[in-house]
Amino acid sequence: RGGVWVFAPSALFTHGRQLGLQDARVTLKGNYDFEWFGFSAASHVTTSHVTGSLVTHLVVGSPGFKLAPNAPAVGRVQIFDVACQVSVSIIGQEARGHFGCSVAGGRTNSSSRPMGEIAVGHCGYDVYGEPDPGPNQTPEFGPDSERVAEPHPLYQAGAIHLFDAERLLNRSGAAVWVLYDHVTIQGSMPLGRLGSALLLFDVDGDGHQEIVASAPFANLATGILTIYRLLEHEVHDEGRFTSCEIAGREERALFGRVFVAAFQGEQGEAVGFVGSPRASSGAGGMEGTVNRIVLCVPPRASDLNRVRTQKWERPEPEELARTPTNLNSQTRAA
Repeated sequence: RGGVWVFAPSALFTHGRQLGLQDARVTLKGNYDFEWFGFSAASHVTTSHVTGSLVTHLVVGSPGFKLAPNAPAVGRVQIFDVACQVSVSIIGQEARGHFGCSVAGGRTNSSSRPMGEIAVGHCGYDVYGEPDPGPNQTPEFGPDSERVAEPHPLYQAGAIHLFDAERLLNRSGAAVWVLYDHVTIQGSMPLGRLGSALLLFDVDGDGHQEIVASAPFANLATGILTIYRLLEHEVHDEGRFTSCEIAGREERALFGRVFVAAFQGEQGEAVGFVGSPRASSGAGGMEGTVNRIVLCVPPRASDLNRVRTQKWERPEPEELARTPTNLNSQTRAA
């Protein structure tokens, strides 16, 4: 089922102290078998409209979440308030798509979203909406497993969904579909699984955060790290972005499967620590490595790409009790 344990900073930074789960200030646990609650977690800091003070929300992904006990997993992301109560839930719509395998909070280049955005990885996203190959070819949950079938060129390419945090939090107590997102960046590599790891970080120091995302299974699981600069755009305009890539060097090393940290270096450069859990030491084993790399900076206004942008005037999804078959067909229709 999974769980998340929230510790006070004072406890974490007490020198020489060894902590246990019993030392957590708050404990949150999953409600369903094989939900994988806590597979991803991040904080999102906003400013209160009432007091002007900073408010922190906890974002937790459950990529194994199911709408019914015998249904395939569609994934879910929950946003908790300061009292650790669920403010809103976002439900995935693709069977075994691992929606919620990664989450991040921050603010990209948009003055129209003053409370910033919440980004969600959807590493099993199928660009063409092909039916799932079934349990004989797909494990119940496992974003690191390798699919047997590859029915079309962009099978399991993955995706990143960007949600307007203010619009989500105004739906307090509600559950919404993944189609409630504002922007979706779709993967372009077959079996790449874009969104397996995700981070919002100001790469160039201009005050706006870029989207740092990995596709660790791209190029025979060599892995690719992509940095996206989302450009300013209006609601009714198509989203635009520029990007740059950093490629792994070893096949099946899964470069970018995890991010350890990112920070500004001494010279002002953006530095990231990126994990390759299946990298070999040369002795025949797969001990894994963590690489310190300088993150590339996407261009500002050239080589523009388009992303799918949701139209906000579309009717809101109302019913959450549909069968997975109908649910998937509506996803493809949308």
